[in-house]
Amino acid sequence: MIARLRGLLVGLGVVGVGILFLLATLRWGSVTPDYDAPRSVYLLDPSDWGGVRSQLESGGVLSHPARLTFLARATGWEAQIKPGHYAIPAGMSAWDILQKLRR
Repeated sequence: MIARLRGLLVGLGVVGVGILFLLATLRWGSVTPDYDAPRSVYLLDPSDWGGVRSQLESGGVLSHPARLTFLARATGWEAQIKPGHYAIPAGMSAWDILQKLRR
């Protein structure tokens, strides 16, 4: 009984560490490639997340689009993107990009 409980606790610990790693990657890990100057993106119709993601990819802003999409859908922020012109510097995390696009 104690061995099973110990195994369960270890398993939960491993899952917890994995979730923390995922959250830290989304919050602080860069989803942009390295580039010298900020890249500009114009979002005309942000109501379609697929279109927003395509514009960011075609603008050379994303190196990890799946991370951005995961966070946008998990938080519901994909529906809060505002139209406009955005300058995206290199090294931004998925969290930072979405925060910028929501303002």
